[in-house]
Amino acid sequence: MWCGMDKVAVVILNWNGCEMLRSFLPSVVRCSDTEGTEIYVADNGSTDASVEMLRQEFPSVHLIILDKNRGFAEGYNLALQQVSAEYVVLLNSDVEVTGHWLAPLVDYMDAHPEVAACQPKIRSWRYKERFEYAGAAGGFIDRYGYPFCRGRIMGVVEEDNGQYDTVVPVFWATGAALFIRLKDYQDAGGLDGRFFAHMEEIDLCWRLRARGRMLVCVPQSTVYHVGGATLKKENPHKTFLNFRNNLVMLYKNLPEEELEKYFKPNTKAVFAETISNPAGVVLDIAKFVNLAHSHGVPMICDNTFATPINCQPFQFGVDIVTHSTTKYMDGHAMALGGCIVDSGNFDWEAHKEKFPGLTTPDESYHGVIYTQKFGKKAYIQKAVAQLMRDMGSCQSPMNAFLTNVGLETLHLRVPRHCENALKIAKFLENHEKVAWVEYAGLESSKYHQLAEKYMPNGVCGVLCFGPKGGKEGAMRFTNALKLIAIVTHVADARTCVLHPASHTHRQLNEEQLIEAGVLPDLIRLSVGIEDVDDLIADLAQALEAV
Repeated sequence: MWCGMDKVAVVILNWNGCEMLRSFLPSVVRCSDTEGTEIYVADNGSTDASVEMLRQEFPSVHLIILDKNRGFAEGYNLALQQVSAEYVVLLNSDVEVTGHWLAPLVDYMDAHPEVAACQPKIRSWRYKERFEYAGAAGGFIDRYGYPFCRGRIMGVVEEDNGQYDTVVPVFWATGAALFIRLKDYQDAGGLDGRFFAHMEEIDLCWRLRARGRMLVCVPQSTVYHVGGATLKKENPHKTFLNFRNNLVMLYKNLPEEELEKYFKPNTKAVFAETISNPAGVVLDIAKFVNLAHSHGVPMICDNTFATPINCQPFQFGVDIVTHSTTKYMDGHAMALGGCIVDSGNFDWEAHKEKFPGLTTPDESYHGVIYTQKFGKKAYIQKAVAQLMRDMGSCQSPMNAFLTNVGLETLHLRVPRHCENALKIAKFLENHEKVAWVEYAGLESSKYHQLAEKYMPNGVCGVLCFGPKGGKEGAMRFTNALKLIAIVTHVADARTCVLHPASHTHRQLNEEQLIEAGVLPDLIRLSVGIEDVDDLIADLAQALEAV
């Protein structure tokens, strides 16, 4: 590995792109021969002949070997830790550069220290006269969070007739050819690994702008980008990542005042899961508590997956907590049930016009005003006295007994669930036949930091992942399991698995699955308290069928 101090380090991240490198790397080598410029290829755990080909055919290129596919974001973060340069270029492996492409970028950045990053003009490799979809002549974002570019809006791509040949500030610069000061990259914390792929550069640019740094497009430099080399535009996984990552980006970067516009005059509460089912999203509890209270409504959290053992939402200002006791609290799939736990802390009288059911007479119950009669117990008293009466949601004595039996061992079971789930998540993360894994207990998870904040002792036993081979691969995997049961139930002492696309959501086509937030390859794995080696052995043999 090269360790000298460069002016510019061109870093190409590669994963199984042997032929792509063979096609496009020659232009980079040929056109980046200025003094102080070095070219690196960071290999993201390729299983093809990429590394050997690079060693034989491109001996001047410096190799950085990563242990496995870390995704675009973490791959670059790890690679740039091994680079020493003033500027780095994050360059896609499917980019053809032109003669002296670096000079205008270097000259502009040298002359403008207030600028953190820039990009060249990006044209389409297939249609040379057109701009390229992903980057064009610099990116912007509309008020609804939709990214667009000079030269491309929605699916409409313009021909380049010199209409965008001026240097202008932009909101974001494309990750296909991102020219950035290494110090700015490091100070901003690099790319966010939670994104894995897609929109991670927009998030980085947003964070740079929040620090008062500028971004520009320098169209005097031109490169040609193939685009869609890793995931085709029509791939449903790409669609899912774009939508998911867009929401993550907005959630991260929008100030709370921007989220406030989603509150309506008739908004009565904010409701969320501490850990969502099945995607495993971890809620930023405090953020939404503040939003709810600023609008005079209670914050309600479903804490089923985390359980009171791993998360106590009241500590973070939540007003009401719900649980499906059918899950971990029972732990043995014996009794249906649910519960409501009221902190008693929300002041219903302070916002009495929003909650007439609590603050005005209940004619069905002798005209009682719950807030006046019961004080802090108003909400839960109404739930028990009136709502249970009218809806009939009263648990049988036997179900209550069975639930209480399960509760006696909850504090013992939950740590074992978490221990087993983490070991299995790490096993799946490193398995060659697994495309992706989401579990907040993994350091690579985009929700890991939130999990450490709100659930420092463990997350839960439920994780999701995608075997390679898409929907068909997922079905082959589940059908090959021997020990682990296929059931719709979740959060049980026994390990069970569900492939929603072929079970609970089997009536939907692929487009509808994406709209419903269910990837065709998504497997929800609810890890039990059995011997973890037995579970891993069953998963390993089932993955052989993929």
